[in-house]
Amino acid sequence: MGELDTTRAYDGLHVITVKAFEESGRTATANVMVYFRNVQYEEPVNLNPSAEEFTFCVLGDNRPGSSKSPMPRIFWQIVRAICDENPDMVFNTGDIVYAGEFKEYIRFREVVSLLNVPLFIARGNHEVSIGKAGEENYRHFFDVPGFSYNSYYSFDYGNSHFIILNANIQEHKYSVDEPQLSWFINDMEAHKDSEHIFIFVHQPIYEYAHGLENETSERTLEETIEKNAFYPHRIYVFQGHEHLYYNSSQNNVMSYITGGGGAELDPQYPDETLFFHFLKVTVRGSEVNVEVIRPLVLEINDPKSNVTYSSEPYLRIKGRAQTNCRLTINEKEVSILPAGVFESRFKLSVGKNEVVVRVEDPNTGESLTRKIIAYYKPTLEVNLPDRLASGSELRVKVTSLGSPVEGVALMINDQKAITDTSGYAKIVIPSVTEEKRLVFVATKEGYTDFVRVVTISPAILTPYKWLVLAIIVVIAVLLIFRLMRKRS
Repeated sequence: MGELDTTRAYDGLHVITVKAFEESGRTATANVMVYFRNVQYEEPVNLNPSAEEFTFCVLGDNRPGSSKSPMPRIFWQIVRAICDENPDMVFNTGDIVYAGEFKEYIRFREVVSLLNVPLFIARGNHEVSIGKAGEENYRHFFDVPGFSYNSYYSFDYGNSHFIILNANIQEHKYSVDEPQLSWFINDMEAHKDSEHIFIFVHQPIYEYAHGLENETSERTLEETIEKNAFYPHRIYVFQGHEHLYYNSSQNNVMSYITGGGGAELDPQYPDETLFFHFLKVTVRGSEVNVEVIRPLVLEINDPKSNVTYSSEPYLRIKGRAQTNCRLTINEKEVSILPAGVFESRFKLSVGKNEVVVRVEDPNTGESLTRKIIAYYKPTLEVNLPDRLASGSELRVKVTSLGSPVEGVALMINDQKAITDTSGYAKIVIPSVTEEKRLVFVATKEGYTDFVRVVTISPAILTPYKWLVLAIIVVIAVLLIFRLMRKRS
């Protein structure tokens, strides 16, 4: 019998894998789907009433660039960095997937399974407004069947009150509807004695450039928040949507936009706001400290694999890294653009190449390295016509990079030949009675194969062959004529 602490995980669907082992080495595995629920929507709950000091981390906008793409490697690296901080809770301000497709949530869950703490999500527009089944899929993973459900809710932890808003309810995207506004006003009033209030929402209430689209709702939210900001550092608002980092203070309210969780940074914003990050919030009684953490990250998007093959004499290397860091490829410095993107063409030698991509934080000296093994296999070139004569003997020359290549295997149907030291070979073209298309292949280890579909035409008689045929016909006619005369 084993125990599982459900308070150390997000509310929603989990898959528990149970394995049994025999001394003989045999194993059996079973997967069990279970739903966890810690936050009760019907009544207030304090997840840890005795907590006097605790920490939580906040990130947002970790989605990939399309619904078919894997979760960004930078998101993986940020989650690992969050694990290193050992927080008590994690909050995500939304846009956790691109189009709300079912497989996207499976990929998201794979990443956040690294966390051993509760995860709370303020729903983003990408979860529900792009794909057709976004709402349904979101609830499959983060709702608990048989219980009442609400996409906005609140709870307590220690001396603090936490509110998760939903600015992406169906028919009210990029805004907050009237029932939610009314609930928010009442919830703030009911918790006016909480020492701290932390609010999480996707589209910013306190935006840098883009926020809620309904100005009336935005103004009501601001007024309610600022009305309850009795003293400095009581209310903190954490937001996403804009892919940058920004913080501001207004009427005793501290607000943050944390949109650097792994999605592409937005180059429309000033350079100083663009970096991959998460926030670490520490609560000690009446004190709150918010630390911006910029983990060192490195993501290679092209080539897709650590081992790659190229028929071109260069390798395109494209990826993303933490901004304001130093990036080198085989010790040659490469610029990282303000949005964290880099691209370079690396010249290859024939055969095996080891390419080392390294990013270093100039302030700490910390570095990350990614090795790529690239095999440059030059293309074989053959002076081959598109049409070949049936049964003919063809003399071809094989070159690569302008030089003849010895030992190249030539094949067409069941005919084979090997090139000599000069790159030449003779090969017999298969005989056909009607026009046929066959594949001609030239191959040698260390080179990219030459492959071409050629047309084989039935043999065409040359003038010499026509003469021979005419003589044969004349002789045959004379023999027949002579034979007939003898019989007569």
